Amino acid sequence: MDRQQAIKTFVESHLKILTSPDFSRQLFRKLERDVFYGKYQNKYGRPTLKDVLLALVQYLRSRGVAPERIRQYMDDLPIFREIGNVALSQLHSLVDETCLAEGLEEKDIETIKTVGAYEAVKKSKSAEIEREAQKALDDLHREIEQRRTEYENLPSVLDYEAVVEPDFDPQVEVVNHWWEHFYLTADPFPRKDGLSDISEDLYELVLVKTKPFRETLSALEHNENCLFHTGFLLAGDYGYGKTTFIDYISYYLIHRSILLEQPGR
Repeated sequence: MDRQQAIKTFVESHLKILTSPDFSRQLFRKLERDVFYGKYQNKYGRPTLKDVLLALVQYLRSRGVAPERIRQYMDDLPIFREIGNVALSQLHSLVDETCLAEGLEEKDIETIKTVGAYEAVKKSKSAEIEREAQKALDDLHREIEQRRTEYENLPSVLDYEAVVEPDFDPQVEVVNHWWEHFYLTADPFPRKDGLSDISEDLYELVLVKTKPFRETLSALEHNENCLFHTGFLLAGDYGYGKTTFIDYISYYLIHRSILLEQPGR
């Protein structure tokens, strides 16, 4: 039982006293106190006279009493004169609302009374929107699952037949020399020790004159004897070009007739 049910039970149990032409407010207060303070131990609070009259009107209407008859009771019975004109006008409006709501279920009528017509529509619309949103979400999940299934069923390169790699046979493999890639008939640098096996006709074509070359040749242009009776240090890692430098300087000095060519060269 809730508070509204407790008030309704109170009205049903004391209907004759409440609708008596000799209604006594003192008797009403005593009955109210005995029931809600004594019986219910103040569990539902103490209802006002307006609360009781509201339950009374609803009870009469639920028992099939005609609205005109109820309004007549409101005008004639002493209990209704215990409340102000504003409250009485509200009860008259309730009679009309009760008539309009005759075809509604009890829970719908309770919703209208509790939160008002606007809030009831708002609640109904909110529930409808929620249902539509849930339906859209369910449709989206189904579409995602469908797309995932289609994706998982796509053919993969991993499913193709394995490509057989050809066997490697070193004896059959053809390896060209680096100089053959440049369409040369022979290795222009057959040996690693300077210019010893390179034709003198190719010196100027294959030699890159770095800074030591240029500085030495420039000094010889100014003084052909600058290298005589002198000493200098020629240092560098393996392959730096020390032997090539000596071979070319010797060739240069002989070519300029500064040195005589040694026999057997």
